[in-house]
Amino acid sequence: GLETFYAQSQMQWTAAEAEVGAIMEQCIELGREVVKIEKALEQRMQKEIQRMKKREQQRLETLHEQLQNETVRADKAEKRCAEEMQHLYQEMSKEREKLALGYSQASKELEDKLSCLHKTLLDKNEDHVQ
Repeated sequence: GLETFYAQSQMQWTAAEAEVGAIMEQCIELGREVVKIEKALEQRMQKEIQRMKKREQQRLETLHEQLQNETVRADKAEKRCAEEMQHLYQEMSKEREKLALGYSQASKELEDKLSCLHKTLLDKNEDHVQ
């Protein structure tokens, strides 16, 4: 009777809470992955920039007469680097949008499930009262 109904309702609620927890854990984990990827990309870009600067500096010191050609080459490398950084930023923005959409959809699904569960509980409670 009523005790069974409440026990079932409690089990449904506990399951819904567990599902919420799992979804939130996934969102947190995805967020951590994004941060790791951003840090790794930043480190990789910094290393590459340092490596390029060092190489260009040595070359300029030993080949001073080719200064003009080296400057043109460095400008091209810098432009490529800027283009690559722009490309990476666009990719990261797309990933952030996907994450936000996924989180939004998960939240909506959860709201719908909880709303449905709440209505079911109210309907069952109404049935028991009558």
